[in-house]
Amino acid sequence: MADIVVSSAFDTLSNSLATLLFYSDDALSSALNTKQAEFVRALKAMKEDGELPWLPVPSSMAAEATTNFVPTTAAEKWPPELPPIRNPQLKQQAFTHSSFILGESASMPGVENVHYERLEFLGDAYLQSISSHLLFTRFPKFREGQLSEMRQQLVSNQPLAEFARLYDMDNQIRQGRGQEVHKSQPKIVADCFEAYIGAIVLDADTIDEGVQMAREWLKALFEPKIQDMELQRKTLVPVDKMAKQTLNAVAGGNRAKIEYRWTGGAGGNKGGFWVSVFLNGWGFEDKYLGKGWGSSKSDAELRAAMNVLADEELCKEIKEAKSRILGPRPTPGSRPPRGREKKEVKASSKI
Repeated sequence: MADIVVSSAFDTLSNSLATLLFYSDDALSSALNTKQAEFVRALKAMKEDGELPWLPVPSSMAAEATTNFVPTTAAEKWPPELPPIRNPQLKQQAFTHSSFILGESASMPGVENVHYERLEFLGDAYLQSISSHLLFTRFPKFREGQLSEMRQQLVSNQPLAEFARLYDMDNQIRQGRGQEVHKSQPKIVADCFEAYIGAIVLDADTIDEGVQMAREWLKALFEPKIQDMELQRKTLVPVDKMAKQTLNAVAGGNRAKIEYRWTGGAGGNKGGFWVSVFLNGWGFEDKYLGKGWGSSKSDAELRAAMNVLADEELCKEIKEAKSRILGPRPTPGSRPPRGREKKEVKASSKI
């Protein structure tokens, strides 16, 4: 009886934890206290390193997974829908690791069309081309060295494995007995992701249609990371040491609190710091204003404040809300009546 209870409790824990780990750092920081959010971020890091291979990936969460990416239209969702593979043999090949083919069969003619290595080769080529073109057109003033570094943030094994897990690809890989534990390794999951891209291209009626389908899907999928890169590259602009004070003058006050929260990055030379800004007051409750990246926490806070101040529409919205509560500010040159003037104002009001 105890075995059943423990097993059931563990299943419940696994599903709850898998759901929790799908939420963005901003969402976690907003809903949890600092220690709780740091604990969940540590678990997310363990999952990304493949240390929690037993965690399920609820399919319902894949469609609801959120990041700091804000869709441009109400109908747009992230992650975007996975392009289907119509050919069942091609789809099976995209998820078949070479270890699945046992013994002498591994050297038989035609085996190269059973596992995904050829599809991976093709998919990697299209992935490099599509991601290069996306960055080339999005950042017209960046040199090739910067673009290469940014492309690595999209197409290296770790980010590709993260993208693949959004679609539960890691749990669909077919491997030989005793090899299942390697499903959690980022390289194997990333290879499967590249193979799926190759299958998308081959499955379409024409190569051009397949490439276009892959391009549209990857463009939408990469958008949150590209937005993060745009924010990171703003660090080329000198830090405004007065940004936090300026933002406090715009949005702060006795009735409002501006809070800076560390919401991403492992710190220092392990990915720097992502800091998000939240506002409580003037009718707003834990309103997310923006974020910034820096190699130190203090720089990240200043960058975050700079990015908020650069959003003119947001600052206008906050100023209007603040004005509704505090009332109009005195016009320049005017001053409140004092002393004798007060008495004269009182007397005149009685007449």
